[in-house]
Amino acid sequence: MDKNSICTVLCAAALFSAASAGPAHAAGLTLGDLQGAWLGQETGCQTAFAFSGSKPAFKRPADAFVPAFIVSGDKLTTPLASCRIRKMEETEKGTRVTMACANALSSAPVVTRFAFGRGYLLRISDSGVETGYYNHCKRE
Repeated sequence: MDKNSICTVLCAAALFSAASAGPAHAAGLTLGDLQGAWLGQETGCQTAFAFSGSKPAFKRPADAFVPAFIVSGDKLTTPLASCRIRKMEETEKGTRVTMACANALSSAPVVTRFAFGRGYLLRISDSGVETGYYNHCKRE
């Protein structure tokens, strides 16, 4: 093998290894990292959120099916539910976020995992697999 072929093989192996390793998990997330509006689709933040100054709110009527949430202080809201973030702890599979959530009919404890990777906030399953991603929306 010539020098270029060896470099090509080594580079391909390194890229395959990085891609198969799953999402990158940086240092644990803090409550401050989650503040603001988050949208899990490419249609643009203005389709889901309105801003009063820098404070986000869901546009009305809110779309119950849009993958979006807002974090303000220790409160996480979606178009249909409101949650209080009770605990955040770093795990090897991302930051585990424990919440107490309620909607118009019920309340329940909810646990999810988040990590930053590829320029997004990633939602991570218990097994460490990426199950969704969110863009951080700011006033445009």
